[in-house]
Amino acid sequence: CTVSEDCGRVLADVAALMSKHAQMRLSVEGHEDKQEGEAGGFATKRAEAVCVALQQAGVPSSRLVAHGFGSLLPLRSDEVAETAVANWKGPKAAAPNNRRVELLVIPDVTA
Repeated sequence: CTVSEDCGRVLADVAALMSKHAQMRLSVEGHEDKQEGEAGGFATKRAEAVCVALQQAGVPSSRLVAHGFGSLLPLRSDEVAETAVANWKGPKAAAPNNRRVELLVIPDVTA
């Protein structure tokens, strides 16, 4: 997996924010659609690619946790995905919401 140029700019902003908040930690959560399978391989690779990009932007790996959730947590149902493919918007038309990486701040329980 690679990080697109647009996503790279967003991740640079995230890295800058994290440099201002030294205690901030992120859960980097990769997701995929059912076409990619349920094992989580692509989801994990997506999350790891984002972690690498953040590390290259100066975020220490100790502040990042990568998780691959496979297709367990879709934003769009399979029915919506199948309809988009049936209308020939291409196989990727239905996937963008499910093929994603989400960044969640891990709460600091010591504060």
